[in-house]
Amino acid sequence: MSSVFLEALLPFFSQIFQHGEMPVHLLEQKKIENFGLIIKLQDEAAISSASRVIESLLKKKPQTKIYVEEAAKLLLPKKLKKQLLSLSLNAMVKELNLIVVVGGDGTLLRCARYLLKSNAWKKCGLLGVNAGRVGFMASLSTEEAQKKLPMILEKPKLLAIENRICLQVEITKNKKVESHHVLNDVVLSKGSLSRIFEFQVNINQEPLSLYRADGLIISPPSGSTAYNLAAGGSIVEPQIPAIQLTPIAPQSFSNKPILISDQNRIQLSLRRHTTDIFLTLDGHTGIRIDVKDGIEIQRSPKSVQFFIPRDELKTHFFHSLRQKLNWGIVPNSAT
Repeated sequence: MSSVFLEALLPFFSQIFQHGEMPVHLLEQKKIENFGLIIKLQDEAAISSASRVIESLLKKKPQTKIYVEEAAKLLLPKKLKKQLLSLSLNAMVKELNLIVVVGGDGTLLRCARYLLKSNAWKKCGLLGVNAGRVGFMASLSTEEAQKKLPMILEKPKLLAIENRICLQVEITKNKKVESHHVLNDVVLSKGSLSRIFEFQVNINQEPLSLYRADGLIISPPSGSTAYNLAAGGSIVEPQIPAIQLTPIAPQSFSNKPILISDQNRIQLSLRRHTTDIFLTLDGHTGIRIDVKDGIEIQRSPKSVQFFIPRDELKTHFFHSLRQKLNWGIVPNSAT
């Protein structure tokens, strides 16, 4: 194979492997002078974890500027409050480059919604500290955050960026199109009552199947460990460029979850028994859907940057699965 031919292919392979194969360093060769801290509110474990992380950081780096939400600041110990600054979450994502999120996947998704509402997703990223029960998106435990965060702020090159694929959802109502961007999933389902209904799924305008089911979950890789997993879908590594379609309790046993390339465009349309149908976006926004409405879903031009300790870039996802799903973990009491 000639070198000229290989050089011609480089841009093509660069596009394919841009997610995950070539980690991007955050603010390389510069210190992070300030950052935001988002805490899961009304959660004692998250508040306790955040307090320990802040206390450890200020002890090692007392000049560090730490921004928190006002509501969270009120919940933290008095000895820490006077050393913290406050901003709204909306201001944080626009003004800072790094937001440390202490909580579970729900808190990370809350931050992601603010990133995706504007162009903040281009320059601000999230570093998750797990204080939840079954969260898969966080890359650090509280103990790891206490140890590694001071070093990361001093040497940002210790971090790598993992770009998480998002979906763009376009809903056409009365010839008006509204667009949304989601990180976790898009769910088509009944509202108040869980009953079977009919809907058509097309891929690139080509019919895939007519479903009779309780609904459908469409998720990028990040959402594969959420509702999709509970409904029988596959777990997908974050860097695989794919979209998963998982029917919820389908009437036909042949309607199985399907994984497709993220270069496809998905069209949904309602058929019979379709009153009280909603499209739920990232478990937060619910939009009522009528038979005449059009729904198209594709990979979003936006993505969410997750900061991962560079030395754990290739292993943290599998470590999370093993810990959260108890894969191959033998209790200490076992003989």
